[in-house]
Amino acid sequence: IEDVEIERDFERIGHRTILLNARRIEQDGRTGLILLAFEDNTGRKLAAEVRYRRLFEAAKDGIGEITDANPFLEALFGYRREELVGRKLWEIEPLSDAPDVKAMLDRLRGQEVLRFPDLLLKSKGKRAIHIELVANEYADGEQKVVQFNMRDVTERRTFERQLQHTQKLESLGVLAGGIAHDFNNLLTGIMGNASLGLADLPDSAAPLRRNLREIVSAGERASNLTR
Repeated sequence: IEDVEIERDFERIGHRTILLNARRIEQDGRTGLILLAFEDNTGRKLAAEVRYRRLFEAAKDGIGEITDANPFLEALFGYRREELVGRKLWEIEPLSDAPDVKAMLDRLRGQEVLRFPDLLLKSKGKRAIHIELVANEYADGEQKVVQFNMRDVTERRTFERQLQHTQKLESLGVLAGGIAHDFNNLLTGIMGNASLGLADLPDSAAPLRRNLREIVSAGERASNLTR
């Protein structure tokens, strides 16, 4: 667990924002202990809120301009925070090929939340990324602010595609099995009748017996192929 933020009212120290990190510690090849690390993040969070207020109050065009980005977004897109802040959403490379961002922001006006379950973007290294995007607009004083929450669902989408592929293969297997079964039934009739005809023919009908033996032999090969 990395940097999970917890806000609580503590009995002796009051309201605090705590960052929690946790790691498993192996002992003798088994997971025996869990190491918990707590960090008081209250001061930094308050400073960040003050910085946000100043940015929002100073912004001439808050809608569309990036005012801040967290470390997750930096890692996801491969850009440093300094490369993103101050630019328009539709100007940064990951969103430049996305559906019309301006239209998306217009749709958000008057709605509390807007959700996009699967947006295909590209990182700085041209890596394709599938993200789930939730956007909500709120008022900060006289400014309109849009918060984007992004979740990397690339692995989930890859797994879903693999699952669909597997299901198609399974369906194809069922179909092939059914066809093979029906085909084998036809072969059984052909081989059975050819064998009966071969048994009823006298030895003097050598050419015809040879033809029937070829039918039986071909039927056996076809049966092996079907199996």
